[in-house]
Amino acid sequence: MSLHSYFRYHHWSCMMMICLLVMIILPNKHERLILAKPSNLLKGVIIRNWPYADQFGQQYKGFAVDLLDLIAERLRFEYCLHQPNDGKYGSVNPDGTVTGMIGEVYTNEADFATGDLEVTESRRKYFDFTEPFIENQLSAIIRRDLNSELLSQSNQQNRTKYMSLQDLVQANNEIKTTDPQQQQSNGPIIFGVVLNSFDYLSRSQNPTARQIYESIMNNQDKSSLVNTANEGVDLVYRNPRYAFLVSFLFFIIIYHYYCTAHTPSIY
Repeated sequence: MSLHSYFRYHHWSCMMMICLLVMIILPNKHERLILAKPSNLLKGVIIRNWPYADQFGQQYKGFAVDLLDLIAERLRFEYCLHQPNDGKYGSVNPDGTVTGMIGEVYTNEADFATGDLEVTESRRKYFDFTEPFIENQLSAIIRRDLNSELLSQSNQQNRTKYMSLQDLVQANNEIKTTDPQQQQSNGPIIFGVVLNSFDYLSRSQNPTARQIYESIMNNQDKSSLVNTANEGVDLVYRNPRYAFLVSFLFFIIIYHYYCTAHTPSIY
Protein backbone atom coordinates (compact mmCIF):
# COMPACT_ATOMS: atom_id res chain seq x y z
CA MET A 1 0.00 0.00 0.00
CA SER A 2 1.72 3.22 -1.13
CA LEU A 3 2.11 6.16 1.23
CA HIS A 4 -0.25 9.07 0.65
CA SER A 5 0.66 12.69 0.72
CA TYR A 6 -1.72 14.82 2.66
CA PHE A 7 -2.35 18.54 2.67
CA ARG A 8 -3.58 21.02 5.19
CA TYR A 9 -5.12 24.16 3.78
CA HIS A 10 -5.51 27.37 5.79
CA HIS A 11 -7.17 29.74 3.37
CA TRP A 12 -10.55 29.70 5.02
CA SER A 13 -12.38 28.21 7.95
CA CYS A 14 -15.38 26.39 6.61
CA MET A 15 -18.76 26.26 8.27
CA MET A 16 -18.62 22.50 8.53
CA MET A 17 -19.04 21.91 12.23
CA ILE A 18 -19.69 18.85 14.30
CA CYS A 19 -22.76 19.63 16.36
CA LEU A 20 -25.23 18.00 18.66
CA LEU A 21 -28.63 19.13 17.41
CA VAL A 22 -31.60 19.10 19.77
CA MET A 23 -34.89 20.93 19.80
CA ILE A 24 -34.13 22.34 23.27
CA ILE A 25 -30.52 23.08 24.09
CA LEU A 26 -30.25 24.96 27.39
CA PRO A 27 -28.93 22.77 30.25
CA ASN A 28 -32.01 23.16 32.45
CA LYS A 29 -34.27 22.43 29.46
CA HIS A 30 -32.18 19.35 28.73
CA GLU A 31 -33.09 18.08 32.18
CA ARG A 32 -36.80 18.76 31.70
CA LEU A 33 -36.67 16.97 28.34
CA ILE A 34 -34.99 13.97 29.94
CA LEU A 35 -37.39 13.81 32.89
CA ALA A 36 -40.34 13.81 30.49
CA LYS A 37 -39.09 10.57 28.98
CA PRO A 38 -39.89 7.30 30.78
CA SER A 39 -36.65 5.62 31.90
CA ASN A 40 -34.66 8.58 30.54
CA LEU A 41 -34.25 6.94 27.13
CA LEU A 42 -33.72 9.35 24.23
CA LYS A 43 -33.87 8.49 20.55
CA GLY A 44 -31.02 9.86 18.48
CA VAL A 45 -30.43 9.94 14.74
CA ILE A 46 -26.95 9.82 13.26
CA ILE A 47 -25.19 9.70 9.88
CA ARG A 48 -22.55 7.07 9.19
CA ASN A 49 -19.45 9.06 8.27
CA TRP A 50 -16.24 7.85 9.83
CA PRO A 51 -14.41 9.12 11.92
CA TYR A 52 -17.42 10.92 13.37
CA ALA A 53 -19.68 7.87 13.46
CA ASP A 54 -20.00 4.44 11.91
CA GLN A 55 -21.77 1.20 12.73
CA PHE A 56 -19.89 -1.89 13.83
CA GLY A 57 -22.30 -4.75 14.32
CA GLN A 58 -25.01 -3.48 16.64
CA GLN A 59 -22.88 -0.62 18.00
CA TYR A 60 -22.07 2.87 16.78
CA LYS A 61 -18.56 4.18 17.33
CA GLY A 62 -16.71 7.34 16.44
CA PHE A 63 -15.75 10.81 17.58
CA ALA A 64 -19.33 12.12 17.82
CA VAL A 65 -20.46 8.98 19.66
CA ASP A 66 -17.66 9.34 22.22
CA LEU A 67 -18.74 12.91 22.89
CA LEU A 68 -22.36 11.84 23.16
CA ASP A 69 -21.37 9.24 25.76
CA LEU A 70 -19.78 11.96 27.88
CA ILE A 71 -22.90 14.14 27.62
CA ALA A 72 -25.16 11.21 28.51
CA GLU A 73 -23.03 10.41 31.55
CA ARG A 74 -23.09 14.02 32.77
CA LEU A 75 -26.84 14.51 32.23
CA ARG A 76 -27.73 10.97 33.33
CA PHE A 77 -29.73 9.70 30.41
CA GLU A 78 -29.59 6.70 28.10
CA TYR A 79 -29.96 6.82 24.35
CA CYS A 80 -30.37 4.65 21.29
CA LEU A 81 -29.24 5.57 17.78
CA HIS A 82 -30.60 4.95 14.31
CA GLN A 83 -29.92 6.25 10.80
CA PRO A 84 -32.33 8.51 8.87
CA ASN A 85 -34.51 6.69 6.35
CA ASP A 86 -33.23 8.77 3.43
CA GLY A 87 -29.60 8.66 4.59
CA LYS A 88 -29.27 12.46 4.43
CA TYR A 89 -28.20 15.17 6.85
CA GLY A 90 -31.30 17.10 5.89
CA SER A 91 -32.51 20.35 4.39
CA VAL A 92 -35.63 22.48 4.21
CA ASN A 93 -37.53 22.12 0.92
CA PRO A 94 -39.36 25.04 -0.75
CA ASP A 95 -42.70 23.50 0.28
CA GLY A 96 -41.66 23.59 3.93
CA THR A 97 -40.97 19.89 4.37
CA VAL A 98 -37.76 18.94 6.13
CA THR A 99 -35.64 15.96 5.10
CA GLY A 100 -32.88 13.86 6.60
CA MET A 101 -31.92 13.53 10.21
CA ILE A 102 -32.88 17.11 11.07
CA GLY A 103 -36.30 16.33 9.59
CA GLU A 104 -36.68 13.46 12.05
CA VAL A 105 -35.97 15.85 14.91
CA TYR A 106 -38.48 18.32 13.47
CA THR A 107 -41.23 15.67 13.27
CA ASN A 108 -40.36 14.26 16.71
CA GLU A 109 -39.29 10.92 15.27
CA ALA A 110 -35.99 11.55 17.07
CA ASP A 111 -35.14 13.60 20.15
CA PHE A 112 -31.79 14.75 18.84
CA ALA A 113 -29.31 14.40 16.00
CA THR A 114 -25.55 14.27 16.26
CA GLY A 115 -22.66 14.15 13.82
CA ASP A 116 -20.67 16.30 11.43
CA LEU A 117 -23.53 18.68 10.79
CA GLU A 118 -23.21 22.04 9.06
CA VAL A 119 -24.87 25.00 10.75
CA THR A 120 -26.78 27.01 8.13
CA GLU A 121 -29.15 29.95 8.35
CA SER A 122 -32.01 27.95 6.84
CA ARG A 123 -31.62 25.27 9.50
CA ARG A 124 -31.45 27.88 12.27
CA LYS A 125 -34.97 28.97 11.34
CA TYR A 126 -36.28 25.57 12.39
CA PHE A 127 -33.83 24.28 14.99
CA ASP A 128 -31.61 25.21 17.88
CA PHE A 129 -28.01 24.07 17.89
CA THR A 130 -25.60 23.59 20.73
CA GLU A 131 -22.35 25.51 20.51
CA PRO A 132 -20.07 23.77 17.99
CA PHE A 133 -17.22 21.91 19.65
CA ILE A 134 -15.08 21.85 16.49
CA GLU A 135 -14.72 24.29 13.59
CA ASN A 136 -13.01 22.41 10.80
CA GLN A 137 -10.81 23.74 8.08
CA LEU A 138 -10.96 22.15 4.67
CA SER A 139 -8.20 19.74 3.70
CA ALA A 140 -7.50 17.37 0.85
CA ILE A 141 -5.93 13.96 0.37
CA ILE A 142 -3.89 13.22 -2.76
CA ARG A 143 -1.26 10.73 -3.84
CA ARG A 144 2.37 11.37 -2.97
CA ASP A 145 3.42 11.06 -6.61
CA LEU A 146 0.92 13.78 -7.61
CA ASN A 147 2.29 16.06 -4.89
CA SER A 148 5.86 15.50 -6.11
CA GLU A 149 4.85 16.12 -9.72
CA LEU A 150 3.14 19.43 -8.96
CA LEU A 151 5.97 20.64 -6.73
CA SER A 152 8.53 19.85 -9.43
CA GLN A 153 6.61 22.06 -11.85
CA SER A 154 6.41 25.01 -9.45
CA ASN A 155 8.67 26.96 -7.15
CA GLN A 156 7.10 25.37 -4.08
CA GLN A 157 9.86 22.79 -3.60
CA ASN A 158 12.12 25.46 -2.14
CA ARG A 159 9.57 26.41 0.51
CA THR A 160 7.67 23.34 1.70
CA LYS A 161 7.01 19.68 1.00
CA TYR A 162 3.27 20.30 0.74
CA MET A 163 1.16 22.60 -1.39
CA SER A 164 -1.63 24.78 -0.08
CA LEU A 165 -5.15 24.41 -1.42
CA GLN A 166 -4.77 27.63 -3.38
CA ASP A 167 -1.51 26.31 -4.86
CA LEU A 168 -3.27 23.09 -5.85
CA VAL A 169 -6.10 24.93 -7.60
CA GLN A 170 -3.66 27.27 -9.33
CA ALA A 171 -1.58 24.33 -10.56
CA ASN A 172 -4.71 22.70 -11.93
CA ASN A 173 -5.69 25.91 -13.75
CA GLU A 174 -2.26 26.02 -15.39
CA ILE A 175 -2.54 22.38 -16.46
CA LYS A 176 -5.93 23.01 -18.09
CA THR A 177 -4.69 26.06 -20.02
CA THR A 178 -1.49 24.40 -21.28
CA ASP A 179 -1.34 23.02 -24.80
CA PRO A 180 -1.90 19.25 -24.46
CA GLN A 181 1.21 18.60 -26.60
CA GLN A 182 3.31 20.63 -24.15
CA GLN A 183 1.82 19.22 -20.95
CA GLN A 184 4.30 17.53 -18.64
CA SER A 185 1.51 16.05 -16.52
CA ASN A 186 -1.03 13.33 -17.12
CA GLY A 187 -3.99 15.69 -17.24
CA PRO A 188 -5.99 17.92 -14.89
CA ILE A 189 -6.67 17.20 -11.25
CA ILE A 190 -10.07 15.71 -10.43
CA PHE A 191 -11.55 17.23 -7.28
CA GLY A 192 -14.04 15.19 -5.30
CA VAL A 193 -16.04 15.35 -2.10
CA VAL A 194 -18.68 13.42 -0.19
CA LEU A 195 -22.10 14.20 -1.70
CA ASN A 196 -23.50 15.47 1.61
CA SER A 197 -20.72 18.09 1.73
CA PHE A 198 -21.13 19.28 -1.87
CA ASP A 199 -23.79 21.80 -0.87
CA TYR A 200 -21.22 23.71 1.17
CA LEU A 201 -19.01 24.26 -1.86
CA SER A 202 -21.98 25.44 -3.93
CA ARG A 203 -22.76 28.20 -1.41
CA SER A 204 -19.25 29.27 -0.51
CA GLN A 205 -18.15 32.77 -1.48
CA ASN A 206 -14.47 31.92 -1.07
CA PRO A 207 -12.74 32.21 -4.47
CA THR A 208 -10.77 28.99 -4.05
CA ALA A 209 -13.83 27.03 -2.95
CA ARG A 210 -15.80 28.45 -5.87
CA GLN A 211 -13.13 27.32 -8.34
CA ILE A 212 -13.21 23.80 -6.89
CA TYR A 213 -17.01 23.75 -7.14
CA GLU A 214 -16.92 24.92 -10.76
CA SER A 215 -14.24 22.33 -11.57
CA ILE A 216 -16.48 19.56 -10.23
CA MET A 217 -19.53 20.92 -12.07
CA ASN A 218 -17.62 21.18 -15.36
CA ASN A 219 -16.54 17.56 -15.10
CA GLN A 220 -19.17 15.52 -16.93
CA ASP A 221 -18.15 12.42 -14.99
CA LYS A 222 -19.60 12.95 -11.51
CA SER A 223 -17.97 9.80 -10.12
CA SER A 224 -15.70 12.09 -8.09
CA LEU A 225 -18.71 12.71 -5.81
CA VAL A 226 -18.84 9.80 -3.39
CA ASN A 227 -21.31 8.62 -0.77
CA THR A 228 -18.82 8.04 2.04
CA ALA A 229 -15.37 9.22 3.03
CA ASN A 230 -14.07 5.66 2.77
CA GLU A 231 -15.04 5.64 -0.93
CA GLY A 232 -13.14 8.89 -1.41
CA VAL A 233 -9.96 7.55 0.19
CA ASP A 234 -10.23 4.44 -1.98
CA LEU A 235 -10.48 6.66 -5.09
CA VAL A 236 -7.23 8.38 -4.07
CA TYR A 237 -5.52 4.98 -4.18
CA ARG A 238 -7.02 4.05 -7.54
CA ASN A 239 -6.81 7.41 -9.36
CA PRO A 240 -3.44 9.22 -9.27
CA ARG A 241 -5.10 12.52 -10.33
CA TYR A 242 -7.82 12.52 -7.67
CA ALA A 243 -7.93 15.12 -4.85
CA PHE A 244 -10.44 14.23 -2.14
CA LEU A 245 -11.68 17.13 0.01
CA VAL A 246 -12.23 16.36 3.69
CA SER A 247 -12.39 18.11 7.05
CA PHE A 248 -9.06 18.61 8.79
CA LEU A 249 -10.08 16.29 11.65
CA PHE A 250 -10.65 13.47 9.17
CA PHE A 251 -7.34 14.29 7.50
CA ILE A 252 -5.43 13.95 10.79
CA ILE A 253 -7.04 10.60 11.62
CA ILE A 254 -6.48 9.18 8.14
CA TYR A 255 -2.88 10.38 8.09
CA HIS A 256 -2.02 8.62 11.34
CA TYR A 257 -3.91 5.51 10.26
CA TYR A 258 -2.09 5.05 6.97
CA CYS A 259 1.24 6.76 7.55
CA THR A 260 4.26 6.07 9.74
CA ALA A 261 6.10 9.20 8.66
CA HIS A 262 6.10 12.47 10.57
CA THR A 263 2.94 14.56 10.59
CA PRO A 264 3.07 17.33 7.93
CA SER A 265 4.15 20.71 9.18
CA ILE A 266 1.37 23.03 10.26
CA TYR A 267 1.89 26.32 8.46
